[in-house]
Amino acid sequence: MRAAVLTEVGRLELLDVPDPVCGPGDVVLRVEVCTICGTDLKFFRYGHRKAVPPLILGHEVTGTVVEASPDVVGYAPGDRVVMSPSGTGCGTCYYCGIGKDELCPKYSGLSGKGGFAEFIRVPANMVERGNLHHVPAHLSSVAAAVTEPLACLISSHDHLDLRPGEAVVVLGAGPIGILHAMLCHAAGSHPIFVTDIDDTRLAAIPASLGVTPLNAARDDVVATVREATDGLGAAVVIVAAPAPSAQQEALHLVRKTGTVCYFAGLPVGTKEVAIDTNKIHYDQIHVFGTSNCNVDHSRRALQLIADGAIDAESIVSHTFPLERTVEAFAFAGDRGGLKVAVVPGG
Repeated sequence: MRAAVLTEVGRLELLDVPDPVCGPGDVVLRVEVCTICGTDLKFFRYGHRKAVPPLILGHEVTGTVVEASPDVVGYAPGDRVVMSPSGTGCGTCYYCGIGKDELCPKYSGLSGKGGFAEFIRVPANMVERGNLHHVPAHLSSVAAAVTEPLACLISSHDHLDLRPGEAVVVLGAGPIGILHAMLCHAAGSHPIFVTDIDDTRLAAIPASLGVTPLNAARDDVVATVREATDGLGAAVVIVAAPAPSAQQEALHLVRKTGTVCYFAGLPVGTKEVAIDTNKIHYDQIHVFGTSNCNVDHSRRALQLIADGAIDAESIVSHTFPLERTVEAFAFAGDRGGLKVAVVPGG
């Protein structure tokens, strides 16, 4: 099969590689869509101790079953599914015991054989744990591929006390920031402010969300939010931009007793940010961070997309064939469009 292989950090090559072999308990998919995640871009640009080349990136996958091991129940050739790449934990450690298997120290996943390829093998442990979800017939494969990033957001929103009619600020208007705004809108949050330094991305926010876009390089974001909330500040602030300044500003946008969610991590080499812990202390601000998701989050995410509560299709702005994966990564890395998808079949 053909696959976009990360042969070394910073280098993708379209190569012929062996077709995946369907072992006991496995399922093999023909990849319909694989969207590019920020994590893919990080591994491509900087590498990672768990992503040693050569390997195939890609974990936001919609595919069609082409082969299922005889001992697999519930999946058959022709079934269209979306993959939850949350992997599996050991099932016995503390984190697995509290339902946070994504934090398991023995967490396993695709082992470097991801979705930027014509076919992908879903290993038996993932199949057994329910990491494949059937896609409803009415839902496009492109929309279904947004399940994984949305699932990661649901993981964070489970810790937010979103209430109808309360103000929310989302820092960052990339695909993740817009998905956050969609979830807040679905919860009845109002007003919703979304900030960025890129007018093109602010203009891409669907008008149906009714958000107030703010350019953080020009607008006085703190003053605007305070004025709209009778001087209180936002009930919830979500940091969806990988910028130290956004992490710092969040504490000045949130009201007393409010919540700040650090959803986005920081660029390689930037690990510490100076924040006013006295403000957290005296204003009784709840600050937390989340990353990744579990299988239940993925089920819920797919249901929200299927029900039309989240317009996932609008997040995917550009598609590229597999042969142009290198170009797709360059485009996504330059903040082109919103979500970028690789479609091996065309």
